[in-house]
Parts: sequence; C-alpha cells; structure tokens
Amino acid sequence: MALTDHSDVFASFHENGFNNIIQHIMLQRPSLFNYATADLAKSRKVCKDIKYHPAVAAYNNNLFTTVPYMPIFGYSGPYGLSYCFQICDLKIDFHPGNLINLPAELNPPLGEQRIALTGTVCAGLGCPREGVIQDVLADLPREDDEREAKAVDRPFPYGNLDCFCLKLCAVVRVIRNNGFLELRLVDLELKDIRPDGLESALECYISMALQLSILPKVRIAMKDLIFDLEGFVSLVPTPISANVPFNPAVENDEVAVFFNLS
Repeated sequence: MALTDHSDVFASFHENGFNNIIQHIMLQRPSLFNYATADLAKSRKVCKDIKYHPAVAAYNNNLFTTVPYMPIFGYSGPYGLSYCFQICDLKIDFHPGNLINLPAELNPPLGEQRIALTGTVCAGLGCPREGVIQDVLADLPREDDEREAKAVDRPFPYGNLDCFCLKLCAVVRVIRNNGFLELRLVDLELKDIRPDGLESALECYISMALQLSILPKVRIAMKDLIFDLEGFVSLVPTPISANVPFNPAVENDEVAVFFNLS
C-alpha cells in the first residue's frame, strides 16, 4: 500500500534528524538548559562545561538563565547559597526503540506511538568555607533588634562547588499543535536514587522543568517537513480515521505526518 493511499501528501522525519535538532538547540540556546546564580554564571564555574556555537559569543548571548540565590530558612541576612542546574546530552529514540535501553520502571519495550528520551541532569551547590558561618553569626541581629530582614542578594563565600549528576530516562509522545510537532511527557525515571521520597521529589521537579521549559522548545513546524507549496495550494492535516489511525504517527524510527490538499 502506498503511503499516500489515504492522504495527498506524506512527510516523515527520522529520529537522527530530530536528534540533530536537539543538538542544534542546545548549541544555539544554552541558556535553556543551564541555570545558575549570578556569581556562577559570571565565572562559568558550573558542574559541566557548556558547549555552544560561536554565534552565541559573537552576539553576546547568555550561556545561563540566572536564578536567585538559595535562601536559608529562618536566616534574615543578605547571603544565600550559590547553585546551578544543568540538563546535558539529550537524545531521543522513536518506536520501536533501538538507541535507548529503558529501565524496568518505564515498562520496556518502548510502546507503540511512543518516543524514549535520555539525558543527564547535573546540579551543584556552593557550600560555605570553614569559618564563614562564624563570621555571619557575629553579624546577626539580637532577638530584640527590630532591623528588617535583608534581601538575599549576595553569595556565601565557598570553596569548591559540590556537584552530582543523575541519569534521566523518559517516555514522551508527539502531538500536533497549531502547526507544530511537539513532545509531551508520559513518564520519567531517575536511576538508583534512595530514599524513595527523595527520588520522587527530584523526578517531580525535573518533570516540571522538562514540561514547562525544555520540551516546548524542541518542536518542528509541520510546513518545514514538506516542499514549499505556499501560494499554490493549501495543506491541512489528514483527519484521524480507520485508515489513518495516528497523525502524526511514530513508527519505524520515524515520525510521519499526513496532509490533504485543499
């Protein structure tokens, strides 16, 4: 059966092409994947070296999204902790799955119309140097002192950045949204984290970061999958039916989209 038996135009995109797009975005927009307090962003002292396209430096674009210093609960002074959060080495694998080995928690093998995603999540914290806490304690107000709490606007002095990296695996699906192909998170798993509550909390945070920040940026305009026919004909996605049960369809290491001429 021809791929256009039930549509006028067929376009497909291989997983290798999708991975090239992800790498391109990571090189061109590193600030989407790297978050750090102002001092770490300025010194570029983070857990993983950042690879970026020369154009990022040429146009003086940011390598980081700057985040506020981490406050200490109950402490009313101006100091906070320096920290960074980075997502690295993202890669995807379309059904049936031949690039990524899913952990048991994600119920392998990769299901129909699903995409596997893997990457590394790194975080670092600047723990204060020895003696810093004593200096800060000496400047704390007395209990009867009515001075207002100060805004947290400077980092505690620290020595080395304490870093850790976690392996991330996830299952996502592809959807059609306002003329774009986009990815939506189905399930996520971090490898070998204990206790279970810590693992669940980290998975919750990383899941939100992926859904609200990273995945919305990794998308393809459907019109870019086909020849430029603008001004000659109009193209609309082929409706879902028994003949076209999925549109887009994820299979054979590709995502396929079907169109009708109008």
